[in-house]
Amino acid sequence: MSSWEDGYAKLLAALQKSSPTDMLGAGAAAVGVILVVFGIVLQENQGVDFGATIRALGGVLLLGGLAAVLFWESHRRAAVIGAARRIAGRYMAATADWRWPDRVGMAGVVVGLVLPVPALVFQILFGTAFGVMFITPGIMLFWCGIAFLVYGRFYGRNATRKPPQSRSRRGGRGRGP
Repeated sequence: MSSWEDGYAKLLAALQKSSPTDMLGAGAAAVGVILVVFGIVLQENQGVDFGATIRALGGVLLLGGLAAVLFWESHRRAAVIGAARRIAGRYMAATADWRWPDRVGMAGVVVGLVLPVPALVFQILFGTAFGVMFITPGIMLFWCGIAFLVYGRFYGRNATRKPPQSRSRRGGRGRGP
């Protein structure tokens, strides 16, 4: 048996073991990928206007299929939510002794650097307008995070300074004994 046939046999075995929701989600995702590619080819190479509609329909099917596979069954939904909580918990534990501007700034920079990935995916699936909807908040979060990090440097410098001491030995301006 060739490697292609072996992979095909493994795929069929995995699909036979899966639930109807998994099969429906995987099928919707596969059809969605095919429709996205077909819509891009029609829109870009052939100049057909309804290629964007086919592309958007394929994107909705792809995302719906992925959502069905990841979130339909409660144990998978719990695993995805648990993974997100573990990531956030690790970040909070790693930055527990940081000052708040540094912690918020670094989170903004990281999220701002991660958001171009879904922006690219949405731009491929639905077109430029949807990509802009994700890249714009990413750019804003990145630069706001940088601003918080810079503010944190000045905030930390001012917090470590001691207040100026009075030159008078009495400690005040005529008040007290």
